[in-house]
Amino acid sequence: MVRRQTEFSIIDDDSAVVGINVCKTLDKGKFEFRIFDHVNITVKRNTIYGLLGASGCGKTTLLKCLLGLLPIDQGEIWILGGKPNTKNSGVPGFQVGYMPQDISLLPEHTVRGAVRYFGGLAGKTKAQVDEKYALFEELTALPKANLRIRTLSGGDQRKVSLVCALIHEPPLLILDEPTAGVEPHTRYKIWEYLKQITSVEKKSTVIITTHYIEETSQADRIGILRNTHIIAEESPQQLIQHYNKGNLEDTVVFLSNEQDESKQEMPIWLVEPPRDENEVHEEAESSKVNENFATLLCIAETF
Repeated sequence: MVRRQTEFSIIDDDSAVVGINVCKTLDKGKFEFRIFDHVNITVKRNTIYGLLGASGCGKTTLLKCLLGLLPIDQGEIWILGGKPNTKNSGVPGFQVGYMPQDISLLPEHTVRGAVRYFGGLAGKTKAQVDEKYALFEELTALPKANLRIRTLSGGDQRKVSLVCALIHEPPLLILDEPTAGVEPHTRYKIWEYLKQITSVEKKSTVIITTHYIEETSQADRIGILRNTHIIAEESPQQLIQHYNKGNLEDTVVFLSNEQDESKQEMPIWLVEPPRDENEVHEEAESSKVNENFATLLCIAETF
């Protein structure tokens, strides 16, 4: 095992993603809001990492920081042995498949056209994309290939967005709520596929966020982001056993209540609180930029 000493810690080659003392502040001019404060996250290669947290807690912002799409105020991030946005890192770019929370597909594309487009940006030929298309079409129950994106339901658009992230089979997948609005049977098949490419084939690492807490019991490791910190990071089974709870949902609720009772690490207002806290969270999580396009545009620049 190769280990590299950094300013803060030691990074080993068994880790696909490492974040050390990562801080991010939202600057709105009149006030500043700490989204997360000295967050530490470790994702081992060929595993599934489930990132849990309430809506607006900063999960999407953290994923963007890991990808290098947003700058961090403090700390260090290592992805696949390199730092995001550095030469030859491939992150953001062809080394990662990113499915954003918001639908970021071109509305005039057909279903197959969208998959071919993003596959092409990742360096795949039309023939290579079409060879894999049938697999993912069956896996995610894609709508008909000739339908326009703008005609699809939100759930079907999310399926297409997921396939666009999967199609070039990258070593790292970052999926922001890929199963939201997807029927249970398809959710099951997606999770089976993710377990196949990680623990069995050992060719990918997955970071996934979801609103379905029990769904992440299938992950190898979970992190719970709450009140600017990751308050727990361990395998679901070990968390349940350690806190003597019957299931993962009860464990998460217990940890959240415990943090509230201790009154530790509540959101940090660095200047003055805004009048509408919900508005700040919404603005922190939202982005009008076409994220799929922004991420994969970096791929095009590498060719």
